[in-house]
Amino acid sequence: MANDKTLTLTVTLKEAFLGFPDIASHPVFSPMPKAMWTADGKAEEKGTTLIGNGPYKLKKAITKQAGGEVVLVRNPSYTGAK
Repeated sequence: MANDKTLTLTVTLKEAFLGFPDIASHPVFSPMPKAMWTADGKAEEKGTTLIGNGPYKLKKAITKQAGGEVVLVRNPSYTGAK
């Protein structure tokens, strides 16, 4: 059951399942920004759009062509614990 007001998802299992927290928290189930979706409703597949919804975002990243360094900066859109 989803509660949009509290942003809470409640899951009731029919039986105990020890691995459920690991499966439910896998990164593949993380929210994806609209920028990741193409006009035809498919996820971007070239690996050129990075997803980040955590406390930091990329300012500069390694590229396939040039190599280089990764530089992170504070994400002003992050609303989680600081």
